[in-house]
Amino acid sequence: MRLPAFLFLLLLPAEGLNTRVPARSSKLPLSARRAAPMHMLLELPLSAMPRIRQSPQGKRAHQLSEVDFSMEAMHFTKRRVCGGVSVRASEADLWDLLTSFETLPDVIPSIVSHQVTRRPDGSAIIDQVSLLSRRLNLRSHMKLEATPYPAARELVLRRIAGHGFLEFDAVYKLSPKADGSTYLSYVVNAVPCPIFPLPVVEEKIRREVPNMLLALRDAVERRVV
Repeated sequence: MRLPAFLFLLLLPAEGLNTRVPARSSKLPLSARRAAPMHMLLELPLSAMPRIRQSPQGKRAHQLSEVDFSMEAMHFTKRRVCGGVSVRASEADLWDLLTSFETLPDVIPSIVSHQVTRRPDGSAIIDQVSLLSRRLNLRSHMKLEATPYPAARELVLRRIAGHGFLEFDAVYKLSPKADGSTYLSYVVNAVPCPIFPLPVVEEKIRREVPNMLLALRDAVERRVV
């Protein structure tokens, strides 16, 4: 089997390669060149440094700082993700938005397609396609069972079919606060499909869970203002 040229070069012993770099001419004496520290070559006077302007995403970065978020490795591929955000709205208003399953694609931008089948007991089957990576064009397609528990103000999502995740169990919970606002928490235990690179999925979770919570918060606050 013939090796590619670059692999052949990597396999050569060090003494087989000519690593000698031609000397460059310089007007400085050799002692002066040795005395100059290398890092000085990268330094600029302060007056020459460009002025850094505020990023247009600064407002979004501030909003993300308002979201509680953590991710824990349960075993090699299983992750437990916890998030939460305070919402300036009542439990009832937030609950109405959260259980309006048909309108969620208008709120959460990562949802590509969404089909809802309501059941007589108040639960629903949601056939959903979500974008995992726009750059790699990775998508998850899951059939979720959504079961609301109005008395406890909890919404449970459970994967019953599909691909993208081998396991996906999520719970939204609403907790009233003394100032009249509501704390929206989200916990999910997920095992991504092995065909998806785990670092890509983790990065997607870190980005999209806070974005999803902020999207829900902003949508309900616009309704009540």
